[in-house]
Amino acid sequence: MAASNPSIAPTQAPLSTSGQRPSRATGSSGLRLSLTFVAVICGVTVLAWGSAKVACNLHPPGYLAFKPATLEQLANNPKDAALEFHHRLATYDFAGARELLAGDASLVANPEAACDASCRAGGSARVKSLMTRASLLTRDGDSAQARAEAHFLGEVTAATYELRRDGKVWKVSKRID
Repeated sequence: MAASNPSIAPTQAPLSTSGQRPSRATGSSGLRLSLTFVAVICGVTVLAWGSAKVACNLHPPGYLAFKPATLEQLANNPKDAALEFHHRLATYDFAGARELLAGDASLVANPEAACDASCRAGGSARVKSLMTRASLLTRDGDSAQARAEAHFLGEVTAATYELRRDGKVWKVSKRID
């Protein structure tokens, strides 16, 4: 009865012109094509990821070389200027401390006179185990006060500095305490 009723769809695949149903090998060409496309997309994705990973991990020689910071970068605010000045004094870098000095020259001259050749040689060794920190106490317009501390093997040296703006950088003008 179902065959005589045209409104009911047949449950079997239509016959080909030869009178036989198509085989799975010829009927699954859409599935095979889809799997091929998925494999190609996966291959291209893996290839693009791999080449990007290799390109990002290759750096020209000297790419990661240390670039020393400029004075403008080190002393662009008063806290950083006080920290850098105190750190340079604590590591016996007197020439570097003079760059951050805008006032009383005795702040650098007195420690430099007291330092002999042996303490200057030990300055580079102090850098590895010296910790310096600073905090800003007051700031207004072109002047500020900051406190800096240097910790070296249990020994603490602290100072409070008055700083003033000198162009784009802040410089130490005098020691308060």
